[in-house]
Amino acid sequence: KLGIKYEKPNINKEQSSNTEIKMRNSFNFYDEIAPKTIEDLAVHSKKIEDVQKWLILNVLNQEMKNKFLLLSGPSGSAKTTTLKVLCKKLSISVLEWVNPTDKVDEPFKRTSQMKRFMEFLIDSKWNPLFESENSKKITFVKDFPNAVIYHPEEFFNVLNECYKLKYPIVFICTGANGNATNLLRTLFNEDIVNKFNIVHISFNACAPSLMKKAMKRAQFILQENVYLYREPLPSTIDVILSTAMGDIRNALNQLCLKCLDADAKDVKNKRKSQSETSFRNVSKDEKLGLFHGLGRILNPKRKQLGNSWRLNCDIEKLVDEFLTQPTLFITFLFEN
Repeated sequence: KLGIKYEKPNINKEQSSNTEIKMRNSFNFYDEIAPKTIEDLAVHSKKIEDVQKWLILNVLNQEMKNKFLLLSGPSGSAKTTTLKVLCKKLSISVLEWVNPTDKVDEPFKRTSQMKRFMEFLIDSKWNPLFESENSKKITFVKDFPNAVIYHPEEFFNVLNECYKLKYPIVFICTGANGNATNLLRTLFNEDIVNKFNIVHISFNACAPSLMKKAMKRAQFILQENVYLYREPLPSTIDVILSTAMGDIRNALNQLCLKCLDADAKDVKNKRKSQSETSFRNVSKDEKLGLFHGLGRILNPKRKQLGNSWRLNCDIEKLVDEFLTQPTLFITFLFEN
């Protein structure tokens, strides 16, 4: 009567959209694909056996011959996941250190953060109020305080205090490009490892066969939720495996993003080069293994300056690209 045009909303379409959003929010992709058992881990069986052996001897049996465990390796090699899966299997609780956020008006940030770190490690020997005295647990440190990067001697003092106490601690170090941020070199050099009897287990990048196994498991989980995620094409999986470079986390991140892509069904119509280019943008930076590093040293690129030759590479940058400890690489260099 007032001349206003009224259109009845499409209730069915709106309800369907809201339902899909609610279902998507209730489904956590990473929680669902996270390994639940040892069989789900994309890790070599020998590494799993070594970590489990340390947990049994030093946590369950409380022999305490080696109080500290160091897990190292490239990003996405399942170091943390392996530890948590094994602890769950052996009924061992995990107490993890998380860096606190310093207040803006707090002076001497470095000192306060290291003090909290020390107090956390010392106090973690006590069981929580509602846990049994016989319950088994470990203290887990992956997120190191920023102060240890520039003042590693403070971390050595922390290790010295913790070594006097009888409870196990696990440290996890991920390889880094820069010497300043490579905590494996600065905090856990050969002298420190020998002094505190630290058991060092080095993880390798995920092998292609294990990577394929993990991707198939993730695909199977996605197929059960086709209303939320689009099924990836075989060519998409091949490109993900070729660009992840042994990083299982990177591969699963790419899979999740590609399955959420609204144009996933139209990938067949796109050229292969376009598909590969889109994946290269999220691929990992290449790191040098032993033999590649050896080739860069023994057969380097050179440039001629007058009557002499000079190395045509940045030595510092080259060393940062090595995956191994300096002492191990130098030994390998002399052997060849």
